[in-house]
Amino acid sequence: MYGESDFGAELEAIESERRDADMEQADAQAQGRAADAQAAKYEASGDPADCPHGSRVGYLVPSFYPDQDGLTHGEERCCACKTVLLDWGHTFTIVVNGQDVSYQDENGDDMEGDHRVLSDHGETVYTLDGDDVLEHGGVIAAAVAYVKEQYPVEASSWPIQGAEHEWLSATADLYTYGCQAVEETTVRLGGDFTPQQRAEVFTAALAK
Repeated sequence: MYGESDFGAELEAIESERRDADMEQADAQAQGRAADAQAAKYEASGDPADCPHGSRVGYLVPSFYPDQDGLTHGEERCCACKTVLLDWGHTFTIVVNGQDVSYQDENGDDMEGDHRVLSDHGETVYTLDGDDVLEHGGVIAAAVAYVKEQYPVEASSWPIQGAEHEWLSATADLYTYGCQAVEETTVRLGGDFTPQQRAEVFTAALAK
């Protein structure tokens, strides 16, 4: 037999579930109204910044929908305003390492196949976000913009070997240490970058 306390606890649990369901329904309705309002705003203005991007298609080869044409791995396109967006299921990282080195010892004598680290700039890891992709119009363009900002593209660089090339290295002469010194910079693309995307980014970043 149920005691009064058991019966009261059961009623309280039922009421709690009902309140939770009511709150979820109210929240869903509020989100629906907000989406409708945003869609109406975009319809009136035609400005992609007002678009709620509610209907999207992702990268697919071969394309099934026309809006998938031109997308690359990790991108989506809004079917309404045609804006290219980041597919949140993917992560694209850019890793930059830098250090100042000398190929001479403390006495100024050349070292064979070795070097001294004069200053380590450490490692910088940057993850592209939705704003980067939105601002530059795609994953490739966003990565190129960041690499060009961080990377001495005017310096001599190893040539791009092809899609399998995994990093970009450069050296630039330094004249601040009173010895033969260079700044070495290495850029790697990690996360969900494909080999083909990596080659496209590096090739574009080095383009004059």
